[in-house]
Amino acid sequence: MIKLIEKCEFSAIDFEIMGDNENKSPQELGITTWKLGQKPQVAFSVSFQDSFSFSSVWKKIHPFLEKKIIVAHGHGMEKRMLRAFPKHHLGPWVDTLTISRAVFPKAKNHQLSYLCQKLKLEEKIKKEIPQSHWHQSDFDSFATLLLLKHIIENLDLAKEPLELLLKPKNSYYYRHRNSK
Repeated sequence: MIKLIEKCEFSAIDFEIMGDNENKSPQELGITTWKLGQKPQVAFSVSFQDSFSFSSVWKKIHPFLEKKIIVAHGHGMEKRMLRAFPKHHLGPWVDTLTISRAVFPKAKNHQLSYLCQKLKLEEKIKKEIPQSHWHQSDFDSFATLLLLKHIIENLDLAKEPLELLLKPKNSYYYRHRNSK
């Protein structure tokens, strides 16, 4: 059975990391949830500097991720961090970096902050999360879902299969971009 985008619940996850390439550890974790017809909502945010351990928050974050479409902008780090829980069975994963490369192929770059500024999403993010800024996990997870929401709504993708977000095909997005 084909799952349509409009029927999905999305959870964007963002880790802010500190340390070198060999000893990376999470400094912050933010999760924002969203489904069509609703506003994105920061569901969970924690700083590990506040003496929380990564493993201690698993029971708190699991309900926001389980049976959801997991979203990240460049999902490699988030997937690596979640490997600490080998039986998590999370996903499928949507990578807004990959999608934005297909939707905005001529963009100067595809960094989350750059895209949100160019699409005039940054003020909406700051209005919803005034105490945060770029490279804070709650801000970045919210921005990731706002970017995804913008793409879905502006390309009228709600009734399309979820597969379109999971495995973006440049040709499909090219046709959609040019039909608007």
